[in-house]
Amino acid sequence: MLVSVLVVTSVSLIVILGLASTINEHLARGGTLLLSGKSYALAESGIEDLAYRIKRNYASNATEVISLDGNSTEVEVVDIVGGKQLISTATGGSFVRKAKAIMTTGIGAIFNYGIQTGQGGFIMGNATVNGSVYSGGNITGSNNATITGAAVASNPPTASPDQTNITPTPPTNSINFADGASTQDFAQSFVLSSSGKNSLVQLYIKKVGDPSSATVRIVSNSGGSPGTASLTTGTLNSNFVTTTYGLVDIVFSSNVNLTSGITYWIVVDSPTDSASNYYTIGANSSYTSGLANIGAFGGSWGDTSPAGLDGYFTIYLEGAPAVIDNIDIGTAGVGDAWAHAVNNSKVNGSLYCQTGSGNTDENSNALSCSVAVDPVSQNMPVSESNIEQWKNDAVTDGEVTCSGGNYTPATGASLGPKKIPCNLVIDNNFTLTGILWVTGNVTTSNGRTVTLASSFGTRSSVIVVEGTTAISNNSLFNGTGQTGSYIMILSTNTGTSPAAIDVGNNAGTVILNAQKGTIHFNNNSGAKEATARLIDMDNGSTVTYDSGLVNTIFSSGPSGGYVFGSWKEVE
Repeated sequence: MLVSVLVVTSVSLIVILGLASTINEHLARGGTLLLSGKSYALAESGIEDLAYRIKRNYASNATEVISLDGNSTEVEVVDIVGGKQLISTATGGSFVRKAKAIMTTGIGAIFNYGIQTGQGGFIMGNATVNGSVYSGGNITGSNNATITGAAVASNPPTASPDQTNITPTPPTNSINFADGASTQDFAQSFVLSSSGKNSLVQLYIKKVGDPSSATVRIVSNSGGSPGTASLTTGTLNSNFVTTTYGLVDIVFSSNVNLTSGITYWIVVDSPTDSASNYYTIGANSSYTSGLANIGAFGGSWGDTSPAGLDGYFTIYLEGAPAVIDNIDIGTAGVGDAWAHAVNNSKVNGSLYCQTGSGNTDENSNALSCSVAVDPVSQNMPVSESNIEQWKNDAVTDGEVTCSGGNYTPATGASLGPKKIPCNLVIDNNFTLTGILWVTGNVTTSNGRTVTLASSFGTRSSVIVVEGTTAISNNSLFNGTGQTGSYIMILSTNTGTSPAAIDVGNNAGTVILNAQKGTIHFNNNSGAKEATARLIDMDNGSTVTYDSGLVNTIFSSGPSGGYVFGSWKEVE
């Protein structure tokens, strides 16, 4: 019996010791996994922290050390072609984990012209645009008005939309699309009150994640569903859509005749679908001349959920024919003129028009129209959604304290991102360190300078102004000094008298934008680019276009600034 007891006791002890060894081994492995996991989490946290700073344009060094729970990670930021590389090396105990992310510059706001106007048109005295001009209305000049590049005037949209369904805001309902195979595309039927050519469609829309840009089609009705043949196509540019609802303009490759009383469809045809990257369009059930569908272009369509919804949209028809009159266009055999009618102009390039009189080439020989279709509308450089996003970004660091309805930055101050809930009075030079949103007016004293912080590098920033902006003589708004860096003054003001933006002599490397209002250039004033509903240039004023504006990257907005290209563990 004693032997048996000893044997059993020995076996039990061996089992217990074996279990203890296994438990200790698991505990050791658990500790290892815990420390390793902490290191990886710390590495990722380092990238997230630096990415946030970069996106917000906050100051950061080439190497940053971030500590957490007694451990640390070192994040190295390296400039690469097209963006930045972030490598975060974290140490937890003896365990090292490394993560790498590539942040690329997004596609920015696109400024293709020295001057771009909406339906208000472009009026020139003895003024000069060194570059090309696009107008969504007439281009008229006097006293040797000169455009050194091309001049294009498209027929403007009518003053009011033929069909509209965009109330109330915020919308009572919404429709998601591009989020699944059966809900990849969106369609809305409509019936015009008047016959005419399409000019502009607007969608009241936002996005989740980063969906692809989509093709927008106008198609005929086919048995109560969208047909498969496109009458014309345009593009819903994902860069113009933000995570906040806003109207986004859609222009088309051609303007086609549409007949009143006939059902047509607007189809937004997305190339992809994703549960994390999709669009949301505002909706109600109030539009009586159509209905929304969800489905796939060229495939099957079904009801919205709930059924009977209508998407938020407007559609404008083409208005009166546009005219170019009394302008010297182009230099040295280059510089086309293109409009429905061109009169009394000197054209160094080709002349495209339906009608014209009094036109000559650079050698004073009479020119006749080369018959061409009328030019179509162009998108403005930024959308209303982009503007709302900039306002939201300005508020992230709060607002300033006003005094007597004004705010005046101190000499040498750093300002931004901030909301300024009053007038901004620029009596002193200061540095712009982020987006400003000014709810009042902006005025400058003579000779004052606002300079974008050097940390922006080749990027740009924005001052959004709800009131009017008066830029006094020799007041400058300068970028960082690097190629492609600018300050844009963007006015949401609809004013014509006084103008939304009024420019005295000189304004530095500034972009001026008043898409809903008027920009007035006084004698000898200038800018790098100007966009407005209407632009009026006095004698001696000059806009000199900078080719770097073609794709201007802002710190936020039209997919501006930096976006993640890749993110992975590398060690």
